[in-house]
Amino acid sequence: MEKKLTRTQLDAQDKQVHENYEWFMTQLPDLLQTRRGETALIKDKTILAFFETHWDAHVAGQLIFKNKPFSTQTVTDQGAHCYGCETS
Repeated sequence: MEKKLTRTQLDAQDKQVHENYEWFMTQLPDLLQTRRGETALIKDKTILAFFETHWDAHVAGQLIFKNKPFSTQTVTDQGAHCYGCETS
């Protein structure tokens, strides 16, 4: 049986996802030149791999990290969505 996360653990995950998003946005101009259309799997403000689809990146993240936080972001100039970030 999979252990449920506490509110504190969920808050920590939300924080890391948001930090990954903010970091990704600083990298986006360079990534657009070489990785446009690909989706990055991100952990601790580090891109671990690129995938052809968001789904592939998400599944890889789930398999690798289970309940630990990670992010996926697609390299596009159409704007990025922070999956899991709270809106202000």
